[in-house]
Amino acid sequence: MIQEDRYHYSLNNVFHTITHSGVIIEPSLLLQLNEKIFLSQKYILKYIHDLCVYHHIDYAIYHKTLLGAKLFQGVHIFHPHIEIVMMYRNFEDLEKELKKDGFHIDFHSNYMMVLSSTFFEKIQIKAFIYFLHLHENHLLYHISPQLVESTKKYKDLLQPKEEFHLSFIPFHHLFPFQTISYEDFIVYTPKECDKVLDALHLLQEEYIYSEGVISSSLIKKEEEEEEKGGREKEKGSSSLFSFFPF
Repeated sequence: MIQEDRYHYSLNNVFHTITHSGVIIEPSLLLQLNEKIFLSQKYILKYIHDLCVYHHIDYAIYHKTLLGAKLFQGVHIFHPHIEIVMMYRNFEDLEKELKKDGFHIDFHSNYMMVLSSTFFEKIQIKAFIYFLHLHENHLLYHISPQLVESTKKYKDLLQPKEEFHLSFIPFHHLFPFQTISYEDFIVYTPKECDKVLDALHLLQEEYIYSEGVISSSLIKKEEEEEEKGGREKEKGSSSLFSFFPF
């Protein structure tokens, strides 16, 4: 039997308790996670949130980002990107502001925009924005289950390919959006988060995270780990990200 409240951790002085009894994390993985990626994810999502609020644009966190909010009350510590949804009519306002503020738009179409920015000199974070279209009381959008990494592959998404899915979500599962606490700020989520996660096949009884299935972009390089180890000896427990498995 899996004990509840099995893991506690702190990210940038925000304390977290993983209460989902089905979360199982390989202990060796905890020491290798790259906290700079999590801080970068926080920044890019906070920026998008503030931008949308300023322009009165409705948005909601989605897919693995939504799952992260459920499991970790914030950043999904085993997923390196941000994913959100919004209505397509908001695209032009968003695009202008993003370019003005220095974000790079890797790809955009009627159904999807991928933007990126670099943090801590070399950490690139991507945000996948899926645009919704109303169709017979359902919201229609395209999503690629595999997050492609090159502009060429983004362009390929415009062609009918196996990995490019047409998806429908009932309108009342998404709207009206709700607010939740996410790390140390507020974000919007779909109205019925569990039903949306279930429709995306992400609602499970167990979530097992092991080094063999985690993206290498979330893992520190060996030299970074050695450098951090040296700093921690000098400063004690001053790490931005620390885990306390019970």
